[in-house]
Amino acid sequence: MIRVLYSALGLLVVISVVATAEPMQLESRVDRWPYMWLGQDNTGLIGGGHDSCNPDLPDVNCEFPRWSGQEYLDEFALWIGALIVEGNEETPRVSVARDGWLNPEVVEFWPVAGTSTVERSDLWRDDWCGNNIWSPDAIADHEIEVTMSDTLTDPFWLTDDPVDGPHRPLGLKITRTTYSMVWDPCASIYWIRYQLENIGSNVLKDVYLGHYFMTYAGLRNDPVGESWGDDLAGFDETNGVAYFHDNDGRRRSDSSGNDFTVPNSIGFLYLRQPEGIERTSFNWWRPNGDFSLDWGPFWSEHCDDPLGEGFWCRTLGTPMGDEHKYFLMKNGEQDYNQYHVVNQSAPPPQGTHQWATCDQDFQHDLDQYGTRGVFSFGPLGDHQGDHTYLYPGQATEIWCALVGGLNFHDSARPQASNLSVDPSLYDMTDLLANAARARNSTCTDWMDTGEQRAVATPHNFALHPVYPNPFNAIANIAFDLPVADRITLRVVDLTGRETARLTETRLSAGYHSISWNAANAASGLYLIELSGETVGRATQKAVLLK
Repeated sequence: MIRVLYSALGLLVVISVVATAEPMQLESRVDRWPYMWLGQDNTGLIGGGHDSCNPDLPDVNCEFPRWSGQEYLDEFALWIGALIVEGNEETPRVSVARDGWLNPEVVEFWPVAGTSTVERSDLWRDDWCGNNIWSPDAIADHEIEVTMSDTLTDPFWLTDDPVDGPHRPLGLKITRTTYSMVWDPCASIYWIRYQLENIGSNVLKDVYLGHYFMTYAGLRNDPVGESWGDDLAGFDETNGVAYFHDNDGRRRSDSSGNDFTVPNSIGFLYLRQPEGIERTSFNWWRPNGDFSLDWGPFWSEHCDDPLGEGFWCRTLGTPMGDEHKYFLMKNGEQDYNQYHVVNQSAPPPQGTHQWATCDQDFQHDLDQYGTRGVFSFGPLGDHQGDHTYLYPGQATEIWCALVGGLNFHDSARPQASNLSVDPSLYDMTDLLANAARARNSTCTDWMDTGEQRAVATPHNFALHPVYPNPFNAIANIAFDLPVADRITLRVVDLTGRETARLTETRLSAGYHSISWNAANAASGLYLIELSGETVGRATQKAVLLK
């Protein structure tokens, strides 16, 4: 059997003969409809696309503008992290589409058996294979949808993590849909929707969704030495946009002037604005085989405590293992822009948080190595106090966007040198305008992402099995409402006597969960009863053991 993956730099083929491996429907697409072209596959990767119907067309990561040969992304890979709740133990686990630095790479999202890539359009148009893809269900000019999960454990497809060993699934099914429009001013935006469903038996606490990025800005056919290693990442805190660009818009061999080859930029943002305990985290690092140069910014408070979960970041930037990956995804840091490193200037604090100092030779580092990082949002799921939970059978969703920005480097005001950066010469006008369009309803009449929280709505009324069951003291009760309704949730014993009334209120459509503290109840069998004025009635059994 031949194992084939499409990497961000082209076609990666790994050949192995294993008779017991199950067939895998690996697919890749390039959306060439709008002004910005985007490659994507069904293993959680954005950037790195190959058209099977048009093998003569070049592979595309993120080409902007179209037909220019300018690439602004190497890998943009899905990461999802959570705490697995098992009794009194909570274990961090992170499933990754790519880890980005191991060889062979760790890939833990794979297409769900029996599914294939779906393309839709609200226009009467064909895809690149010649199939008409008009659909009454389409809400955008071009949609590409894939379904994947992290539940595969077949060692033929999976590479052991050097820290954690064999893959330990979270138990998630993910549906990713990208939406694009073909007309200005909306043709430089991709809306991306992730739907997460807990199809396993794990209770997932504090779920974070993120994207691992590896920056690249260069012409497709340029030698690697001309494009690789002088690309920068930054974060616009005001607008919540992570952005990526070349340091000066020129080839590395061009130290001055305005002979630009990659003058533009791309940005990424989560469309939901953080509320309450939610946060965005933007962490970058400079990888290096020499660990003394493998480093990224961190708050001093995270690095200075020898017993703290972030003490490792004092000496290493690359997050090896699930524990380190999860820490990055949830730490709330929004790393300062990389030009501070290039210019060796003091970065401003993030609120009251001070940055740890470092004495690495970053001028040398800038000239030799590329930038990697992770941009994440969370926690996702049902909010309970200071935490969120995604119980078996529950689902949630989040929207984000990838946007392009023309003329980030101004030909009338070029950078003076390729070894220093003057951020006042950046022109982020087009980038931030497209980010604003992604959030508001300028381009879309199907959602106003600037005002509403994107929440998945279940199709059916359901009361899920109690977790854990049997239980001691605390039981978690999850239920789905397809419509808003006034509901009553109560506990009764086998005689029909009401033991506890947990809630009696009107709830919106969505996924809900409520805990029952049975500390004062006697051991025995109980019925959990959920009823609504519209949805009807459902029951589940619960066994209390003390």
